[in-house]
Amino acid sequence: MEFSHQVDKNYNILLIEDDVDQAYLYKMVFDLEHLPLYVAANIETAISMIREKTPNVILLDFIYEESSGESVLQKLKSELADSDIPIVVFTNTVKKVAVEKFLSLGATHFWSEAGNSPTLLAEKMKEFLALTKKSP
Repeated sequence: MEFSHQVDKNYNILLIEDDVDQAYLYKMVFDLEHLPLYVAANIETAISMIREKTPNVILLDFIYEESSGESVLQKLKSELADSDIPIVVFTNTVKKVAVEKFLSLGATHFWSEAGNSPTLLAEKMKEFLALTKKSP
Protein backbone atom coordinates (compact mmCIF):
# COMPACT_ATOMS: atom_id res chain seq x y z
CA MET A 1 0.00 0.00 0.00
CA GLU A 2 1.35 3.42 -0.93
CA PHE A 3 0.73 6.57 1.04
CA SER A 4 0.46 9.98 -0.52
CA HIS A 5 1.43 11.88 2.61
CA GLN A 6 5.08 12.80 3.04
CA VAL A 7 6.34 13.13 6.59
CA ASP A 8 9.12 15.40 7.80
CA LYS A 9 11.98 13.23 9.07
CA ASN A 10 12.23 15.47 12.14
CA TYR A 11 8.94 14.19 13.55
CA ASN A 12 9.02 12.14 16.70
CA ILE A 13 6.18 9.76 17.51
CA LEU A 14 6.05 8.11 20.92
CA LEU A 15 4.12 4.86 21.27
CA ILE A 16 3.24 3.74 24.79
CA GLU A 17 2.57 0.01 24.47
CA ASP A 18 3.20 -2.61 27.13
CA ASP A 19 2.83 -5.63 24.84
CA VAL A 20 6.32 -6.33 23.49
CA ASP A 21 5.07 -8.19 20.42
CA GLN A 22 2.61 -5.45 19.49
CA ALA A 23 5.25 -2.76 20.05
CA TYR A 24 7.69 -4.63 17.79
CA LEU A 25 5.05 -4.98 15.07
CA TYR A 26 4.18 -1.27 15.17
CA LYS A 27 7.86 -0.31 15.18
CA MET A 28 8.54 -2.45 12.10
CA VAL A 29 5.57 -1.05 10.17
CA PHE A 30 6.26 2.56 11.10
CA ASP A 31 9.94 2.14 10.16
CA LEU A 32 8.92 0.78 6.76
CA GLU A 33 6.73 3.84 6.28
CA HIS A 34 9.56 6.19 7.36
CA LEU A 35 7.69 7.26 10.49
CA PRO A 36 10.12 7.77 13.40
CA LEU A 37 8.51 5.76 16.21
CA TYR A 38 9.93 5.50 19.71
CA VAL A 39 8.44 2.92 22.05
CA ALA A 40 7.96 3.05 25.81
CA ALA A 41 6.67 0.01 27.67
CA ASN A 42 5.49 1.96 30.71
CA ILE A 43 4.64 5.46 31.89
CA GLU A 44 7.96 6.03 33.64
CA THR A 45 9.93 5.30 30.47
CA ALA A 46 7.48 7.39 28.45
CA ILE A 47 7.93 10.43 30.71
CA SER A 48 11.71 10.07 30.51
CA MET A 49 11.53 9.86 26.71
CA ILE A 50 9.20 12.88 26.55
CA ARG A 51 11.69 14.93 28.55
CA GLU A 52 14.62 13.76 26.42
CA LYS A 53 13.10 14.02 22.95
CA THR A 54 9.83 15.92 22.80
CA PRO A 55 7.44 13.97 20.59
CA ASN A 56 5.11 15.61 18.08
CA VAL A 57 2.41 13.12 18.99
CA ILE A 58 1.89 10.38 21.56
CA LEU A 59 0.10 7.13 20.71
CA LEU A 60 -1.29 5.42 23.79
CA ASP A 61 -2.60 1.87 23.71
CA PHE A 62 -5.32 2.13 26.31
CA ILE A 63 -5.36 -1.53 27.34
CA TYR A 64 -2.57 -1.90 29.86
CA GLU A 65 -1.61 -4.95 31.93
CA GLU A 66 0.48 -3.28 34.63
CA SER A 67 -1.89 -0.39 35.36
CA SER A 68 -5.10 1.02 34.01
CA GLY A 69 -4.99 2.99 30.80
CA GLU A 70 -6.87 5.69 32.67
CA SER A 71 -4.08 6.17 35.20
CA VAL A 72 -1.47 6.22 32.42
CA LEU A 73 -3.44 8.88 30.56
CA GLN A 74 -3.88 10.94 33.74
CA LYS A 75 -0.14 10.77 34.51
CA LEU A 76 0.64 11.79 30.94
CA LYS A 77 -1.70 14.77 31.10
CA SER A 78 -0.19 15.81 34.42
CA GLU A 79 3.32 15.62 32.97
CA LEU A 80 2.26 17.49 29.84
CA ALA A 81 0.16 20.14 31.60
CA ASP A 82 1.90 23.02 29.80
CA SER A 83 2.27 21.21 26.50
CA ASP A 84 0.15 20.95 23.39
CA ILE A 85 1.44 17.51 22.38
CA PRO A 86 -1.55 15.58 21.07
CA ILE A 87 -2.33 12.26 22.73
CA VAL A 88 -4.02 9.73 20.47
CA VAL A 89 -5.62 6.84 22.33
CA PHE A 90 -6.07 3.69 20.33
CA THR A 91 -7.80 0.56 21.54
CA ASN A 92 -10.25 -2.12 20.49
CA THR A 93 -12.97 -0.49 22.59
CA VAL A 94 -15.36 1.46 20.42
CA LYS A 95 -18.21 2.13 22.83
CA LYS A 96 -19.33 5.76 22.85
CA VAL A 97 -19.08 5.95 26.67
CA ALA A 98 -15.47 4.75 26.56
CA VAL A 99 -14.51 7.20 23.81
CA GLU A 100 -16.09 10.07 25.75
CA LYS A 101 -14.15 8.98 28.84
CA PHE A 102 -10.83 8.90 26.95
CA LEU A 103 -11.46 12.40 25.64
CA SER A 104 -12.57 13.72 29.04
CA LEU A 105 -9.34 12.39 30.57
CA GLY A 106 -7.26 14.44 28.17
CA ALA A 107 -6.84 12.42 24.99
CA THR A 108 -7.05 14.72 22.00
CA HIS A 109 -8.03 11.97 19.56
CA PHE A 110 -9.35 8.42 19.59
CA TRP A 111 -8.60 5.79 16.97
CA SER A 112 -10.09 2.32 16.99
CA GLU A 113 -7.82 -0.67 16.54
CA ALA A 114 -10.83 -2.85 15.73
CA GLY A 115 -10.42 -3.98 12.14
CA ASN A 116 -7.37 -1.76 11.60
CA SER A 117 -3.92 -3.12 10.89
CA PRO A 118 -0.67 -1.48 11.99
CA THR A 119 -0.27 -0.40 8.34
CA LEU A 120 -3.60 1.45 8.46
CA LEU A 121 -2.57 3.05 11.76
CA ALA A 122 0.63 4.25 10.06
CA GLU A 123 -1.46 5.70 7.23
CA LYS A 124 -3.71 7.48 9.74
CA MET A 125 -0.61 8.87 11.45
CA LYS A 126 0.74 10.26 8.17
CA GLU A 127 -2.61 11.93 7.50
CA PHE A 128 -2.73 13.27 11.06
CA LEU A 129 0.78 14.72 10.85
CA ALA A 130 0.06 16.27 7.47
CA LEU A 131 -3.10 17.90 8.81
CA THR A 132 -1.60 19.18 12.06
CA LYS A 133 1.72 20.19 10.50
CA LYS A 134 3.29 20.00 13.94
CA SER A 135 6.93 19.88 12.93
CA PRO A 136 9.71 20.81 15.33
